[in-house]
Amino acid sequence: MRNRTVGVEVLKTAFSVLLVAFVSGCSSEPEIPANTVRDSSGVEIVESTRPIWEPGDEWRLGEVLTAIGELEGDEEYQLFRAFSAFRNSRGEIVVGNVGSHEIRFYDETGTFIRSVGSEGEGPGEFSNRFFIHRLSGDSILVWDGGQMRTSVFSPSGEFLDGANMSGTGQFLNLTGVLADGRFVMSPNTVFGSGSTEEGLSRNTRGYFLADRSGDSLGEIGVFRGSEFFVKTFGTGGISVSSILLGKQTVAAVQGAHLFVGTGDDFTIHAMDEEGGTTRLIRRMVPQVAIGPEMWEQAKVSYLEGMDDRFRQSQEDMVEAMPVPDFLPTFTRLKTDVVGNLWVAGYDAMGELANVWSVFGTDGRWLGEVSLPEGFTMVDIGRDYILGRVTDDMDVEHLVLRELLKGPAASGSSNER
Repeated sequence: MRNRTVGVEVLKTAFSVLLVAFVSGCSSEPEIPANTVRDSSGVEIVESTRPIWEPGDEWRLGEVLTAIGELEGDEEYQLFRAFSAFRNSRGEIVVGNVGSHEIRFYDETGTFIRSVGSEGEGPGEFSNRFFIHRLSGDSILVWDGGQMRTSVFSPSGEFLDGANMSGTGQFLNLTGVLADGRFVMSPNTVFGSGSTEEGLSRNTRGYFLADRSGDSLGEIGVFRGSEFFVKTFGTGGISVSSILLGKQTVAAVQGAHLFVGTGDDFTIHAMDEEGGTTRLIRRMVPQVAIGPEMWEQAKVSYLEGMDDRFRQSQEDMVEAMPVPDFLPTFTRLKTDVVGNLWVAGYDAMGELANVWSVFGTDGRWLGEVSLPEGFTMVDIGRDYILGRVTDDMDVEHLVLRELLKGPAASGSSNER
């Protein structure tokens, strides 16, 4: 395996974008293409300046196909901390309901079928920190972060095998599963080896492969990590928190590739299983400065609704935090079953936006998909999006909606 530390690319500033646009507008040269593709030492660089989709080509949400979740009634229809779910090839919706320590199965109409799992440390049992992932053939992988172990279930919910990964001595996150079934793991660096002095701390974030038995198969790559704030106390204690509006290193897995971005600029690294960058996906975007009004609003939003027991300590934390100069260019990555990459971040006011830039399987920027406020995607199929919604009564729902695609969706990089 090739171990490789990936450097941060030079930021593309707003000035450079405006300069190109100005020169183009003042000359008789042809219109700047929507994207350019070039090679740099064997790495394909795909750079987009505008979306491919023309008006009428856009993807958008259609009608609700199924909804699960009730305030009252049978327990199997009440969801609590249902953070992960997917739709299998039979149209069933498989849900990781953390609150009841269960994997639940619902048919395509949302009718409950069965559940498996319970609280505990034995085979087929879970802690209160688990997520489910789709494996090939509709098998189900459970990553239990509380017990640092994997469990694999058949499509019908029969427990098959599992592996304990606590022997690594690290707190791990499961980033995703490659097409061949190997796991992409990442150590949790919140309390990593970075500086413990008061102030901004930014560790590195590494990703490595592991097999189904939990054995490490080598490193894929190392990137700059997320930004954290460390506050020290006279007693020798420390408190660590994410920086408000700070950079976040995010990743997603699809097929044989790991996609990673740090938010320093709009560059996403497509890594192969050997640890090499095969493609850089870039979009020309201006940097957005964080002004006093945006920062004050971020603090208000963070503290809003916080339990009084923690509010004072968190107020002290945010008052002591350094203010970042610019918003990160993005904060979230997802992939759909086809292999398209979905990217989202903040809007110009510093609020998390539910507008997703979609990049095709060839790395070109296709366009944007707007989702309703409060609709959190958990699974993206060819013609549907499954999302998690919490209503005004704090009742959780899983909502399956149509994903409608325009005429351009039949192209090779815009596959349905």
